Amino acid sequence: MITPRSGNILNYIIRRYITDAVPVPSQAIADNADIRVSPATIRNEMAQLEKEGYLIRPHTSAGCIPSDKGYRYYVESIEKLSLPREEQYLISHTFHQVEKEVDRFLRAIQQSRQQLKEIQEKILDPQVRHHAFILDVHLMILDDEMLVRNTLDTIRKKKVNAEWALDLTLEKLDAAFHAIEDEYLKERRNDLKFFLDAC
Repeated sequence: MITPRSGNILNYIIRRYITDAVPVPSQAIADNADIRVSPATIRNEMAQLEKEGYLIRPHTSAGCIPSDKGYRYYVESIEKLSLPREEQYLISHTFHQVEKEVDRFLRAIQQSRQQLKEIQEKILDPQVRHHAFILDVHLMILDDEMLVRNTLDTIRKKKVNAEWALDLTLEKLDAAFHAIEDEYLKERRNDLKFFLDAC
């Protein structure tokens, strides 16, 4: 349950995250003059907000970032904040546009996975199936949690569409593979490159 104090902390974290696009630590909140509570209280409130699904902690030692539930609370509480109507509309519109892109990307992943599996099922010729391994590569990439997570983060942080976010993520992964000496992983880079060219 959101209390006035936890609501203030959550709103501060969201505003700070929108501005800086990095996890917000409890110390940053304690240093904010508008929230006059002890660091221990802030940590407890953040832990409760995380437990209730309003915040996400990317790493154990990192600060927190807003979840979808946290963003929704923020948008719904905008009218209670002393913001001009134009700014309220801009924040609300941006949030809903970003979430539409998130939903569109997730639907596209699901549809692509289904289509690839249907194609696999239709290939009956053993010789053709032997060369259809690239479909398995595409499915593996679509199931990659890091690819999906990084693309969603890019959509939310950079406020770009799903296609652009996916391109940026794939290019980043391609660059990471390029720096690796291991031959097996270099082959995986070739798989990724094929997938990138096909998108």
